[in-house]
Amino acid sequence: YQYSRFAESIQREGGILLDEISRANPTANNILLPVLDGRRTLYIEDAIDEVEIELHKECAIWATANIGTKFIGTSMLDHALLNRFHQVAVSYPPQEKESLLLQKVWGVSKRNADAVVSVADTIRSHPDLSKDISTRQLIEIAELISDGYNPKEAFEWSVLQQFDSDRGDGGERQTVLSAIQ
Repeated sequence: YQYSRFAESIQREGGILLDEISRANPTANNILLPVLDGRRTLYIEDAIDEVEIELHKECAIWATANIGTKFIGTSMLDHALLNRFHQVAVSYPPQEKESLLLQKVWGVSKRNADAVVSVADTIRSHPDLSKDISTRQLIEIAELISDGYNPKEAFEWSVLQQFDSDRGDGGERQTVLSAIQ
């Protein structure tokens, strides 16, 4: 029998990140319940025996999740699983920090970085838009700008298509186009 990387990792000091746990099969998440409660034990059942693996006393487990109806391909997380994590809501960084990120990582001018972040903030707070612009998408826009696109073109190439244009007035896409003018 060969242990998984998870089974090996929980036996060592350090941290484990369960990224996008809301995309895992809900049944698969059940194996985590005894690891994350007072037992701190992973139970592995195979054809011969049940093996118990103790979580190292200096091993911490974190998880990320996209929770909410706007995230397709995710599952609601069981209350018993959520109850075993300290939940922290993460919002977007302040505008000046996002701008600084685009400047430092992609070499985008302060003027362009500030403009891009300002447009993203406008889109994020617009009550008629069903989606927003993530920091990941801002990084993609900054990469396009550093490749020679102007900010408007970068927005159009990177994020415009995620917004619908089905309504007679141009829909969400027209609202976004107005924001990036």
